[in-house]
Amino acid sequence: MAMLSVGLSGGGSLLKELPGSYLGSIGFNSNGSLFLDGIKLVFEAEKTEWESKCKVIGCGFDPSQMKVFFTVDLELVHVINCKSEEFSNPLYPTIAANVNITVVVNFGQSAFKYSPANAQRTPNPCFICTPPKGSSGAVGCEDSRDLFSMGIVPYSSWNNNDGNVTRSYRSN
Repeated sequence: MAMLSVGLSGGGSLLKELPGSYLGSIGFNSNGSLFLDGIKLVFEAEKTEWESKCKVIGCGFDPSQMKVFFTVDLELVHVINCKSEEFSNPLYPTIAANVNITVVVNFGQSAFKYSPANAQRTPNPCFICTPPKGSSGAVGCEDSRDLFSMGIVPYSSWNNNDGNVTRSYRSN
């Protein structure tokens, strides 16, 4: 049977297992089952099965409440409390499949189909910066809102102590 799994996992080495089937991970499978830390929480269900093409599957995490949610075609299907220590560390999106598939992923660079998730959407998920305490602004933390863009870098960061620009070239 073809299987696709979408979820979140803690850092570390990649395992050749579906997310949710090991400690520090949660996974929602295309047959409707849901696993957390290796424990099956939800058995296969027709209502949440998403094995067909062109389904929009959502996975989100609310770190303030330690909750993970999953959606299928705009419908909220699961909200899971993840209180274990592993979920207080950074989590990474994880996709696993036992068949060849094509997956389009939206990390926030476009509006999410599930509109409640847009309240916390970050157009550039790799560039989140808060200004240091006591500063009046977020100098260096600006974001162009393009996916994987880089904030403004002060000129002084690009030169060495004597004011000359340092350049390095690599030849093959």
